[in-house]
Amino acid sequence: MTLPTVSVLIPVYNNAGSLEELHRRLVATLEQLGHLFEIIFVDDGSVDESFAILRRLTVADPRCLAITLSRNFGQHPAINAALAAATGDINVLMDADLQDVPEELPRLLAPFQDDPDLDIVYTVFEYVDGQRSRFTSRLFHRTFARLTDVQIPENLGTYRAFTALVRTALLDYPERNGVYGPLMSRMGYRHVYVPVHRSQPVGRKTSYDFRRRFALAVSSVIAYGSVLHRFVTWVGALLTVGSGGYLIVVLIQYVSGYRTLVNGQLLLLVITVLMSGVLLMTVGVLTAYTYRIFQEVLARPRYHVARTFGAGLRDPDA
Repeated sequence: MTLPTVSVLIPVYNNAGSLEELHRRLVATLEQLGHLFEIIFVDDGSVDESFAILRRLTVADPRCLAITLSRNFGQHPAINAALAAATGDINVLMDADLQDVPEELPRLLAPFQDDPDLDIVYTVFEYVDGQRSRFTSRLFHRTFARLTDVQIPENLGTYRAFTALVRTALLDYPERNGVYGPLMSRMGYRHVYVPVHRSQPVGRKTSYDFRRRFALAVSSVIAYGSVLHRFVTWVGALLTVGSGGYLIVVLIQYVSGYRTLVNGQLLLLVITVLMSGVLLMTVGVLTAYTYRIFQEVLARPRYHVARTFGAGLRDPDA
């Protein structure tokens, strides 16, 4: 039986310290498995030596395809560029800093041999060199699962494999701010979870600090959940019911002569501040959704390709 071809998709940003080792280990693993393969690197505006290293790799190994973007557009636009260039039957998405161990690749490909109808293989990393996963990563996955009603494992990794059918479906989404992790979790394709080992990053520290993960969480909730506008609606409803009930009580007490109307600058100040805060929060939520709509209406390209080197699985003479 002919083995499926494999496209390995790797977004790159300032990963000069790990690229050559990553290429060497990937090639050794894939050659041992016997698959025809291509390794697609997308340089997302790196400012280190990543560009020069990728150019050397494509010269030395024609199975490598290097795409350099005109500037830094972000991880997910870089993934989109890799998806658009891929041609393999099975696609593997992984990080460039060797956190995703190349030698674990057989675990991702084996389920497709066992189940021809399988679409996606996700990885769940069990440990990071003997340590637990980052707190910000666990917090993101746990919060996202609760806010969007999408149940995903706590230690879900970027490292995953999926069929050409899923790759085509991902490219069908026209949204400019797509986040592929949550998006794939909501697509509904048949999937399994595979435990893998994960290493510490090589060459640089991960760029996904708390600030970036928080921004990613907010972007994901806006794009894939309805919790924000539901929260604002419920806050407005509770304030309306509460203030209306309080007004009725005050009027009844005044009519019955039990108590005079409340008078005082402190009460007015508290009510004014409370309502101002609620209104500003509501405007902020509406602005977030409106800005998303504005971006989609503009329909600007997610990225610009500056240069492309190598052939991958394509015929270099074509």
